[in-house]
Amino acid sequence: MRADIRSLRIALLLIGALSAAGAAGESKGSPADGIAKLFDEIDEDGDGRVAIAEFSRALGMDLKGTDLRARMLVASLDANADQQISRKEADDGAARMVAMSVSRLMALDVDGDEALSRQEYALGVPDPKGKPGDDGLTERQRDGFEHLDAGGDGKVTRAEVEVHAREQAASTLKEMRVAGRCLAVADQDRDGRISKEEFVRIAGETSADQFAALNPGSAGLGRRELLRWVTTQTKEERAKLLTRLDVQESRLEMRAAAAA
Repeated sequence: MRADIRSLRIALLLIGALSAAGAAGESKGSPADGIAKLFDEIDEDGDGRVAIAEFSRALGMDLKGTDLRARMLVASLDANADQQISRKEADDGAARMVAMSVSRLMALDVDGDEALSRQEYALGVPDPKGKPGDDGLTERQRDGFEHLDAGGDGKVTRAEVEVHAREQAASTLKEMRVAGRCLAVADQDRDGRISKEEFVRIAGETSADQFAALNPGSAGLGRRELLRWVTTQTKEERAKLLTRLDVQESRLEMRAAAAA
């Protein structure tokens, strides 16, 4: 897990973006772009509003369960508490994600120069298991700092943090949507978790070992486990997964139409 992404996602976690770090498949769009794409998929009648229940299902969130973070995310988006999320509310919520992420990391700027030095970054992103090098940073901290330091000048500016935060917020929304689709398609008994057999149907025949790694117990995979799995995929793996989901969704639609 990359230290820089972990730090930026602390704020996202507070409002429901439950994810492990991973650079694979990251979006280069803004969080508003991610929200717009979600609306295009979820807002079927095109009126610019989505019911909370519908939005939650699309992201695989169970608002009736004990997932406090999911409820916090929805509450932060539904600003007027009308049980609907408008496009503006969603866009504003995505902007708040970025602002919270930036504020959290820039709070490490102890000398107030609007940039993070290596030492400031290391103090704010501890790595107790790592061994510091000559520069005082562990390998994980160095990797995280250099990932943020796009200019390569040894300073992470607020602008660099903002760019990364926007990309990360958009990526997180995309990953949540994919995990939500996995749960919606595979969880046929609607118990909020998917079994090994259900997982293999969407992940492929060679995914049994992955299921065992994600599910050390016997309760099956829920949204959190699916989201963790989605974030570790390469672009090629993600593309294959989306294709399988499209096929499965088409089959479910055909069955529903035949039963009607």
